[in-house]
Amino acid sequence: MRNSAISRRHRAIAIHEAAHAIAGICFHFDFHYVTIVPTGTVSGQVEFKVESEKSDLAQWSDRRLENYLTVMLAGPAASKKQHANANPNDQTLFSDYYQAHVLIIALKKHDRQTYFKHMEKKAKRFVESHWPEIEAVAAALLEKRTLQADAVRAAMRAATPAAGRARARVPLDDQPKQPQPGRATGALPIGCWGQARRGDHPDH
Repeated sequence: MRNSAISRRHRAIAIHEAAHAIAGICFHFDFHYVTIVPTGTVSGQVEFKVESEKSDLAQWSDRRLENYLTVMLAGPAASKKQHANANPNDQTLFSDYYQAHVLIIALKKHDRQTYFKHMEKKAKRFVESHWPEIEAVAAALLEKRTLQADAVRAAMRAATPAAGRARARVPLDDQPKQPQPGRATGALPIGCWGQARRGDHPDH
């Protein structure tokens, strides 16, 4: 029974971190690695390169802040999809929510709570449309424990056919728009088409 509980906990962490990593790739936030190897009080993490820039959020565009906010909320959204009664006071979720509120403060929204709920829904839609990729990356994490960005992309590409079916089930108004013919989308996996619009890149 105890081993089963540990296994469920590891899978929950893998799903959570996989969602962060995939959102990071789709919204152009590079990372060094994603891991489910615990460190101190942290049970898993994605080492985003942009973290070193967060001391100067005033220099970020609103689009960049909103995109990174989606990345932060993708983890909790995946946790809730996996377990509807996920505890928001769980250390992993609490840390993400704290970072999300820091970003919302930087966006200077008047009604922060309403905006937070709006962004939670956006993250939920992202997770719903990328669930097969999230599961594939989580499975790779459970096997390898730590993945570099290229390994995450490879797992996403392998899940692309199922991901396309998942996106087809997302309401039309919530689906990302297909890129224009011939338009460059960089090195993004096929599953990220639609996230690579001008303005989504962190340099814009």
